[in-house]
Amino acid sequence: MLIIVNATAIKEGGGLSILQEFLYALEKHNVNDEYLIFLRDDLNIEKTNGFNIKLVRVNIVSLIERFLWDYHNLKKWLKVNNIKPDLIISLQNLCINYQEADQIVYYHQPIPLYSYNWNPLSKNEIKYFFYNIAYPFLVKLFLNEKTLFITQLECIKKRFIERYKINGDKVIVIRPYSKLNFYNKKIKKNILNENYIHFIYPATPYIYKNHIILVKALKILKNIKLSDNIRIHLAGCENNKNIKFVNEIHKCKLDDNFIFHGRVEFDKCIELLSSVDAILFPSFLETFGLPLLEGAALGKKIICSDIDYAREVLNDYDNVIFIDPKNAEKWAEEIVNVRNKHDVCKKPLNLFNDEWLKLFDVIDKLRKRKI
Repeated sequence: MLIIVNATAIKEGGGLSILQEFLYALEKHNVNDEYLIFLRDDLNIEKTNGFNIKLVRVNIVSLIERFLWDYHNLKKWLKVNNIKPDLIISLQNLCINYQEADQIVYYHQPIPLYSYNWNPLSKNEIKYFFYNIAYPFLVKLFLNEKTLFITQLECIKKRFIERYKINGDKVIVIRPYSKLNFYNKKIKKNILNENYIHFIYPATPYIYKNHIILVKALKILKNIKLSDNIRIHLAGCENNKNIKFVNEIHKCKLDDNFIFHGRVEFDKCIELLSSVDAILFPSFLETFGLPLLEGAALGKKIICSDIDYAREVLNDYDNVIFIDPKNAEKWAEEIVNVRNKHDVCKKPLNLFNDEWLKLFDVIDKLRKRKI
């Protein structure tokens, strides 16, 4: 079969992890089909080794350009190049306007799935307000009876079905795996100052990642003189004055407590995860939360939001504390507990998991149906 993969909106964060994971699974499992994979032309993705996998670069930057591509330009490109795909896989939440082929959509947009009142009058929240309002329309815009969806967790599947009124038979769950599954390098430890207790929060600075609760927790500890030897490493964040929680750090004079690492490569992130005393994960919207899995695979103490996604990811892990994501006092309390106790690593969570086979089973069934 000829399969089109649409990933033209992916540039960073969880979407990029999904794309990299998909490419790895494709090289590992695919032997029968030909793939054309459409990517942004500025995305730094290495050429795959698959003989039947071709990367096609497209100049798409804005949301308008993305919509035009999904609505019209991809279909036009296929017509001009006389290509008739048997299947389209979208790795970016939405269907393509191409009714002639089956479609599989990988859904990983958490914003519409959780109840949260975004403020349309706030410049920091208007984008999320739009996503929350528009996604129910956009998800169904090019939907037909041949469309299947993928979610990453059972609890997300449940939320997805309720939010978009999709038949449960049309949704399959494929848990992502960490690169640690296939990580052949020896994990190094970062040399961190032993005079401090070190935490890490690996997350991009979206509002729903809830960095602000860590600032509030440290402010509480500063007021009772318990913050001096605490360092929170922020992987994925720049010290940027345009970010609300960064301004709050400066305002509260907590600059010494937060260390900004900016974007970090996987090796560097795993090095930091393996070196700190505990992992913090206060995000209140997720479709998975991969750092939770990686932290558990390293046997690390994890303090995270008490929300269904985290409960499911860490269901079999016992070195975790679940906290209300809005309760700054409780976050402060648990940070101090780590500061005072120096928890040692516990038994790591067994990582090995390759659920991408489910996708290739579906593709195989579609292939047999077409024969």
